Amino acid sequence: MMGSAFGQLQLGQFMKESRRNLGVKIRGLRDCLRTYYWSYELTL
Repeated sequence: MMGSAFGQLQLGQFMKESRRNLGVKIRGLRDCLRTYYWSYELTL
């Protein structure tokens, strides 16, 4: 039981952190994809 409750707490904290960092993550992912796309274009 304790492990389950702890897991729920961790999950809630993770969701809160994710929601706060979501914009930063999306921006970083977009930059990463753009860089990958340009390098792919250059190899063609």
